[in-house]
Amino acid sequence: MKKVLFLCMLLCMVPFISAAVTIEAPEDVPVLIVGSDNESVTYALKLTNTGESDEFQIYSLVGVELSPNTINLEADTPTTVTITAKPVRRLLDNTKGLVKFQYEIFSTREGLSQGELFMDLVTLKDALFIRPVSVEVGDNEATIMVQNLKGIRFNNIDLAFKSKLFDTASKVTIGPFETIPVTIQIDADAMKKLVADTYPLEMRVSYQGADDTIHSNVKYLEQGGIAVAESSEGFVIHTKTTEKVNEGNVPVTATISEKRDIFTRLLTNHDPAPETSSKRGFYVIYTWQEQLEPSEKLVVQSKTNYTLPLILLIIIAVIVIVVKFLMRSGLSLVKRVSFVRTKGGEFALKVTLHAKAHGNLQNVVLTDRVPHAMKLYESYGLKPHAIDEATRTITWNLPHLNAGEERVFSYIIYSKIRVVGSFELPVAHARYTQKGKQTSVFSNKTSFAAEISHTRD
Repeated sequence: MKKVLFLCMLLCMVPFISAAVTIEAPEDVPVLIVGSDNESVTYALKLTNTGESDEFQIYSLVGVELSPNTINLEADTPTTVTITAKPVRRLLDNTKGLVKFQYEIFSTREGLSQGELFMDLVTLKDALFIRPVSVEVGDNEATIMVQNLKGIRFNNIDLAFKSKLFDTASKVTIGPFETIPVTIQIDADAMKKLVADTYPLEMRVSYQGADDTIHSNVKYLEQGGIAVAESSEGFVIHTKTTEKVNEGNVPVTATISEKRDIFTRLLTNHDPAPETSSKRGFYVIYTWQEQLEPSEKLVVQSKTNYTLPLILLIIIAVIVIVVKFLMRSGLSLVKRVSFVRTKGGEFALKVTLHAKAHGNLQNVVLTDRVPHAMKLYESYGLKPHAIDEATRTITWNLPHLNAGEERVFSYIIYSKIRVVGSFELPVAHARYTQKGKQTSVFSNKTSFAAEISHTRD
């Protein structure tokens, strides 16, 4: 509360006071390693009080804590003051790179002076860089170049290198903007088991409580200095890229071979086209060959499109699922409706029910309902066994249905009222017994779109 009152008083007094302290700030920008034990930086400010000797407050209002927060300045005496600046947690978590903040030096007697300072907020992986490493057959050591990208000195920094060719650790000191070589031993037994390729390189860095991982790669060169890199991407449209680069100092012949089966060869396009192809049983071997000068490369891209086979598989899967569902339901019930022309001009519809058994069924009871405002015409394909006028239901009873047997039921409904627009009918219902278990099934929904009729006067 006292600090708030102090700042309010300060803001009120600013228009009436003038600066009495001249400030000389250092040009170098200090580097702060985010996540380290010491998340602060220091500045050497040269301050000269042009007024009377007094005690001054020094502070920042933009998320940086300064210490010490009070300093004594004698009149007309240049004084070098070491200030420690510590950003608040929110600033450290949300900001990276060069940060500028404003600070103020205040005295109730001599007034207010303002200045600006810079700091560089970085992580270890932003501060350090490792160059890719090339290793040839028979090498016992590898030299990794570690580069310091910032103006900070790392004393006794822990580096741990890991790849398929080595796994070792080292402690080094790196000056500001310095690049140093780190020599490590190669695992000869591991090298014998590896083919020429590009392998990931991981450098684990630890410094003053901060930890980070920096990635690069190790190129294991073929004899003659050829580096091989392969990449693939995509699932439905799968693209494989093979690249051979002559990183040696003599011309070499680079050869790329690819094997395809009789199925995928029909779905694959190559860029460029292969020079030769040969059949071996169910496979086809494609070959590309090119004479490479130093730094030249041979790149082959193969693109396999699985869209059509995937669509066919989806269609087959849907058919299988539908068939299994129909077979599992025991009875499929389909309801259809069609318009019937009458002599008297009544609105009439013919309703047809198709019941097909997918197994041996007993005690089949088929029920349908007449819509409101419609009447049942006494003409049927197969006369219902029961008609309930109260519930407006029609019922057919079948003692049994054999597997694969299909029965068709139809009836006509009509209305003297002209129907306009879409007319939806209730769903039909069937109840049956299969293997001693009683089951029920509903038909599909049906509707009829009636046309609007126009009469002439």
